[in-house]
Amino acid sequence: MSWNLRLGDWRSVLSDVTECDAVICDPPYSLRTEKGFRTSASMDQCGMGYDPIDEKWARSFVEHWHERCTGWIVVCGDHISIRWFEQAMQDVGRYVFPPVIIVKRGAAPRMAGDGPASQCEYMIVSRPHGKRWMSWGSLPGWYMTDTVRNNVGGGVGVSGAKHPAFMRRLIQHYSRPGDLVVDPTAGGATTLMAAVQEGRQAIGAEINPDTHAKATARLLKSLAQRDLYTDEIVANTAEQEQLL
Repeated sequence: MSWNLRLGDWRSVLSDVTECDAVICDPPYSLRTEKGFRTSASMDQCGMGYDPIDEKWARSFVEHWHERCTGWIVVCGDHISIRWFEQAMQDVGRYVFPPVIIVKRGAAPRMAGDGPASQCEYMIVSRPHGKRWMSWGSLPGWYMTDTVRNNVGGGVGVSGAKHPAFMRRLIQHYSRPGDLVVDPTAGGATTLMAAVQEGRQAIGAEINPDTHAKATARLLKSLAQRDLYTDEIVANTAEQEQLL
């Protein structure tokens, strides 16, 4: 299986990707959440933040990839941005499922002490209409994942990054071996790494040069060594899902 991580904005560097089997990504969040990343006490350890998105960005994203994706579009978001993606997917005529909850184990308490911490994120999932999807299989309505630390899976320290085991579960659930999976906002390239480890083709884009360089090095190292630690977590996660 192959991967291709391009440097630049997805709207330009992925313009030649006219068809793919799945889009699975974790784009920047709304202003409220991205501002929280910047003011967090652990921001120096979390790495760079990204410019927040707005409803116009979400709509443009969905309209672009809806025309090119023959299968699932899976987007992670916060409680604000996920509504934008949900509405945009409905407006282009995709079959949209209720938001999926992502529970984060090990999330820090709210440091200001003025209320509850954000213990979960959300995921919106959509697919084309058609009978072929009736045989795809039942999928979880929620996921549990560990909070990412910079050293997990050779992480590059991108704020809001997802755990490698969690992304491998999404790849397993929303694509099939041999599929082309696209991540237009690749960050540390966890989605691309997971896709190749699960036997898929992977293409992505990362707009920040420093993050792109680190993510490329991470891909080369992880896929050459085959991270057995991550394989073990994936197996354990599968067992936990069966028990829940």
